[in-house]
Amino acid sequence: MKSKTHNQTIPEAVISAAETALDVQLQAIAPYATPLTAEDRRDLLKMGPKTFQFVALAHTLAEQNPQLTTKAFDMAAFTIDYQDAQGISSLLNKSRQLTSILEDIMMTAGSDARHYALDFYADVKSASSRNVAEAKTVYEQLKAAHPTRKRKQRITADKGNQD
Repeated sequence: MKSKTHNQTIPEAVISAAETALDVQLQAIAPYATPLTAEDRRDLLKMGPKTFQFVALAHTLAEQNPQLTTKAFDMAAFTIDYQDAQGISSLLNKSRQLTSILEDIMMTAGSDARHYALDFYADVKSASSRNVAEAKTVYEQLKAAHPTRKRKQRITADKGNQD
């Protein structure tokens, strides 16, 4: 589908201001990060929306019924973790909204730009076949950089190695 629907310029000042704001936010939250390996991520208990309701109820009931906990139970640590998870959940939701918006813009602008690049590539290829000055050099540069071309060459090379 040839869309060419983006057709707008996001002002450089808007991009710059957004980058600055994101940098500030990253610097603010980074000191609290706990870097995780893939194995760590796999092994940790996950907390989604349904689990969050359970944790919230457990936190409330633990606060109301301290007599039901053992001496080893650390209510202060539970409160810290619960409050942080609650606060980060809100930030994460906003971050996902931002990511979705950025992905949509990138997809439409990127798709449009790729369509224009393919249109130019077709024009240059045609000009090259008509021996227009400089067209062959430009066509060869584009042909070498064209991702589909590279992928087809790799597939052909891989099939040749399977014999």
